[in-house]
Amino acid sequence: MTAGVPRPAPQRWWVVVNGLARGPKGDRGLAGRLQAVLGARGFVSSPESLDDLHAEAHRARAEGVDAIAIVGGDGTAHRVATAVLMDAWADAWSHRSEPSTSPSPGLPAIALPGGGTMNTISRGLGLRPGRPVRRLRALIEGPVRAVRQAPLVVDGTHAGWLFGIGITPRFIEAYEADGTPSPARAAWTLGRALVSVGTGGAFADRFFEPIPATLRTAEGQEASGGWLILMAGAAPSVGLDFRPFPPSHDPRSFGVFGTRSTPAQLARDLVTIRRHRPVSRASAWTQRSTELVITAQSPLHLQLDGDLWPGGTTCTLRAGPIVDMLV
Repeated sequence: MTAGVPRPAPQRWWVVVNGLARGPKGDRGLAGRLQAVLGARGFVSSPESLDDLHAEAHRARAEGVDAIAIVGGDGTAHRVATAVLMDAWADAWSHRSEPSTSPSPGLPAIALPGGGTMNTISRGLGLRPGRPVRRLRALIEGPVRAVRQAPLVVDGTHAGWLFGIGITPRFIEAYEADGTPSPARAAWTLGRALVSVGTGGAFADRFFEPIPATLRTAEGQEASGGWLILMAGAAPSVGLDFRPFPPSHDPRSFGVFGTRSTPAQLARDLVTIRRHRPVSRASAWTQRSTELVITAQSPLHLQLDGDLWPGGTTCTLRAGPIVDMLV
């Protein structure tokens, strides 16, 4: 997946730097160095609110931007993708009645040159996050290749790559509460959760509380029960090299993984997934689809690319437009 396909070099760039963090590790000079690399090829902005971000996205379209580099973590990627695909460029693809295997004309390519703590999305897509200035220079100088993938669209309002309910938002809450975010901290938080399966207690009870819900795909596949975890992804990996989704070469579909098993069985399944082996159908529900409708008995707590927000009792996921993700 990393190899991608050749494509013409972008002519004009918008580089978005996380305006609150000022780039990785509080690097306040990062935006200036990125602009120096860009020169007259585009502009850099550091929006400090969602309103600012959406305004900059409209500016980018008005200026003919055909590539966007997102410097920041997974949450930054999701917010920029939402501003671009669900607002500034929404009319460039929303009229398509069926998912296409090629990018909609006029949609900008997206690059994820790094700058976040985990960079789960870019690593999951097989891209190469690194030092943002160096990566941007390499993308500008070429040669340019792209991985084509359709981001997820959640409830028609948010765009991103990795979605979850159940354990996944609880993991993020525990991960962010445990200290400074890092890959080591993520592994520690996961280990704590797995150990709690045997020891029990309030943390385990809350972490592994099942969510009663019915799932239905566009292809007519349906399953009901109490779900410990449900994930959907436009990328094959969900972090720490876990790859729970069925493989596919069709960029129009996304993967779905859910389990109604016991916490102990889930712990064993996670070990199997980490070894890149298929999980038994008796303990997991895996699909590929262009649409998933979740109907729950109580309001859902949703997670998309590291961001959390309260939802309703119904949530609909759809495959969005095909986007060129620059390698």
